[in-house]
Amino acid sequence: MKKYYYLGFAVYVFSFFLPAIRMFDAPMKGYACALIIFMGFFEANSFVAYLSALFLNLPNILTLFVFVLHFKFPLQRLFALQALALLSACYWAVYELVKYQDLSSLYIGYWNWVFSLFLMSTVLYKLRKQLKHNEREQEK
Repeated sequence: MKKYYYLGFAVYVFSFFLPAIRMFDAPMKGYACALIIFMGFFEANSFVAYLSALFLNLPNILTLFVFVLHFKFPLQRLFALQALALLSACYWAVYELVKYQDLSSLYIGYWNWVFSLFLMSTVLYKLRKQLKHNEREQEK
């Protein structure tokens, strides 16, 4: 099961080198998107702007945090953090649907990124469930 977690992280890293969104009528790679979003921390001039930058950076921050601490931290908390990262990443698709009623500006890099977060969340969920099952078996 852990190999799927590592596969998910590999897809996550790979997604940064694929075209992720269309901005200024040109495709932008995932790493450029991440850098632009990260710069929001330095450009925030109010508490609300800082919170907005934090929310937009949440998927990458949490995914890196979970990967560094994976299997050294309680699985329930890791799953919760990774699931929060996934929900935060889905914001972009919801934003595009609400504002433009169109997802054509989200490219393969974005969808790979979301899929990798989904895969890592699913693996952590399954591992958490498996751990609970093993604990119940030991109690009997």
